[in-house]
Amino acid sequence: MVGLDDGRGMNSNADLLKARTMDRAGLTFSYAKSLLWVAAFAALAVSAILITQLIFIDFVHGNPDRTKSNAIFMMAAFPPILGFLSVLGVLLVFGLAQFVHGVTTYILAPRFGLYSHLFFGLMLPLISIVTWFCFDYLVPSDFNLAINEGPDWTPYQHGMTFQRYLTVLAIQASVTAFTIIYCIAPIRNFSKRRIILGAVVLISVAGTILGYHGAAKQYRFIDHPGSGSMD
Repeated sequence: MVGLDDGRGMNSNADLLKARTMDRAGLTFSYAKSLLWVAAFAALAVSAILITQLIFIDFVHGNPDRTKSNAIFMMAAFPPILGFLSVLGVLLVFGLAQFVHGVTTYILAPRFGLYSHLFFGLMLPLISIVTWFCFDYLVPSDFNLAINEGPDWTPYQHGMTFQRYLTVLAIQASVTAFTIIYCIAPIRNFSKRRIILGAVVLISVAGTILGYHGAAKQYRFIDHPGSGSMD
């Protein structure tokens, strides 16, 4: 392994880049750490969605079936629980893909440097299928338990459709993009702190929007308790 500072200096920035890329032990640690950040982002998203829904349902719109004190309790108690479950879910769903990405880069980085990430990019359509089946069979798929689903509700059906494939491909691509940016940040002199902060802001905004959308869907059930359909 090439050292970063052997006392003789580097001939060029390219030499420094190659040396850092070949630090495979540090690279492996970065991949593991980036997956933990993805898990933390998932927990943040779930918490933002839940808290936003409770705010709009119980404090903005009004919910006669739940007291405000109970809503405040749910804001405090539920996010840690759901966040922990989200972390486990991320590890189960994306762990295998992250492992393959890390192994691919570990093997190819000493020879191809940063271009080793391109090989995994070419594998992304196939890896997304693996990610989907990890989600489909390792994670419980129906958290609603048929509540507020209407008379046409049917149990969750396992299997991959084209729409599901496109969805998981987009999500896996986002996770992979974050992983690559996070791992090459020290090499390109990017600030990891700014990368994390930007992701936190983006996910918080997205979670708030999704939470509001979920709350708006519940207004009808609150205003018309006998309504069983969203049509």
